[in-house]
Amino acid sequence: MRGKQASGARRDPQPQRYQIRVRGRLGQTMCAAFPVLQARTDGDQTVLTGMLADQAALSGVLAEIEALGLELLEVRRLPRRRPINGPASTPSASLTWQDSVRGGGQEAAELAA
Repeated sequence: MRGKQASGARRDPQPQRYQIRVRGRLGQTMCAAFPVLQARTDGDQTVLTGMLADQAALSGVLAEIEALGLELLEVRRLPRRRPINGPASTPSASLTWQDSVRGGGQEAAELAA
């Protein structure tokens, strides 16, 4: 299988926008652990949003969330922004932490890869 990637493994050709939701309201010190992401509160949750270079960068953010003892609620890949007069963007992929534990389908495989 020369030149082909294993099923489920995919390399992103360009950075992707992600939205990551954690339980609790993070203060400035905790938010500083995620310098490439913007943080906003939504009720009793914090939403981290921003561009990540690749799956390794996403894994690094998720590892930092775990290391800080935060409860991960959701990871969502946001659609690419549509250029003016360009084609529509692709739909977002969303995966809750519970789905990933249960093996939440193709999106789980893509986000876990």
